[in-house]
Amino acid sequence: MSGKTVLKAENISVSIGRKIILDNISFELEKGGIYALVGKNGAGKSTLIRALLGLEPNTKGSLELFGTDKLTQARRRVGAMLSADTLPLKKTGRRYLTELCMLVGCGYDEIERVSVLTGAGSFLGQKIGSYSYGMKQRLSLAGALVGSPELVFLDEPFKGLDPEAAGQLQMTVSGLAREGVTAVITDHILSILLDLGCEFLVLDSGRLMHRLTCQQLEKDPLNVKRFRLGGGILTDEAFAVRYPEYCGIARGNYVDVIEPNGREVPDTLIEGCTSVERLTADREEMLIWHISGKDTL
Repeated sequence: MSGKTVLKAENISVSIGRKIILDNISFELEKGGIYALVGKNGAGKSTLIRALLGLEPNTKGSLELFGTDKLTQARRRVGAMLSADTLPLKKTGRRYLTELCMLVGCGYDEIERVSVLTGAGSFLGQKIGSYSYGMKQRLSLAGALVGSPELVFLDEPFKGLDPEAAGQLQMTVSGLAREGVTAVITDHILSILLDLGCEFLVLDSGRLMHRLTCQQLEKDPLNVKRFRLGGGILTDEAFAVRYPEYCGIARGNYVDVIEPNGREVPDTLIEGCTSVERLTADREEMLIWHISGKDTL
C-alpha cells in the first residue's frame, strides 16, 4: 500500500424508520489495499457497500473519494460487482460489456482485457439467462473492471465459483492490488480472504467493531479445545443453538471451541465426544472469534 487515502468515511449511518442499519461508521482505505468487510448475516456489510456507492438513499454522514467530496465525478473511478441476479438475462455477455464500455467511455478492446482477467471470454456470445451462477459471477466481475477503476467493491465474488475459478480470481485481485487498485470485498469464505492478506473490518449490528490485519490475528492467539465426535457431525448452526454462550467452529468430525482468556471450556461440554485436546487457535478461528461478538462479552 502507498499510504495514500482513496476513501475516507465519517459517521456513515443508515436508518429505515426506527431501525438502525448502519451506526456511525468511520474508516479510511489506502491505495493498493485489499480490505474485507466481514460479519454475521445482517451485520450491514452489503448496505455499507451500497451507501459508499451512493445507492442507499437513507445515508447520512460524510464521504471523500480520492481526496474530494465531489462524489459524482469521483465515482467514475470506482467499479462495483454487486449481485449477479441483477444481470440482464436476455442479453449476451458481450452485449452487456459493450454497453458498459459505452457508459464508461472506453474502447471495445476493454472487453478482451476484462474477459481475460476474469476467465469470462469463452461464454460471452451466450445469453446471460443460460449462464450458470459461476459464469454470472465472472461476468459481473468483468463488468466491475471495465474502465480500469482505481477502487473496486466486490460483494461475495467467490460465491458459486469452482476451486479453479476461485484461484484465478484470487490472482486477479492480488494483481490489481500490485497495480495500485484498492479492493473492498465481502465474502463468507474466510480462508480465501486470509490467503489474500486482507485487512478486516468487522461489523456487528451495523457498527464497526474491529479493524484487524492478518498479523494481528496471528499475535497472541487464544487456546481452543478440540472435541472429536463419535459417529455424528455437528454443524456450526447446531452448535450455536445448543451452546449459545460459546464460540465453536465445526470442522467435520470435530469441533474447536475457543477458550476466552481466564475462562476454561469444560471437557464435558459436548456429550458423546471420543477425545478432548487443547490446541492454539489459528488465524481463521481468531477471526471467527472476533466476528462472533463474544470477544466483547
